[in-house]
Amino acid sequence: AGIPMLPVVKGFKTTKKHIIIWVAALLPTPILLTSLGIPFLILATVLNIGWLVLGIYGYKIKDDIKWAKLMFVYSLQYLTIIFVAMVIVTLV
Repeated sequence: AGIPMLPVVKGFKTTKKHIIIWVAALLPTPILLTSLGIPFLILATVLNIGWLVLGIYGYKIKDDIKWAKLMFVYSLQYLTIIFVAMVIVTLV
């Protein structure tokens, strides 16, 4: 599509900072969804903390491409698990 992504424009160092900030911003969001129940709140919080830990891990890993792929795969799994959990909780 010819749309430059943040790592290409600003580099991995800046990208890692942005990821930490945006994932940290996700931490309080499960509290806004307490109507879905405590199990969902726990699941969403654990997934958010896992994503933040993976983001912080990016500062220790030497291979930025490997880390970027891990973050991408985690984001896909995160979204899938969160949305499926929302549907299951709503139906039950």
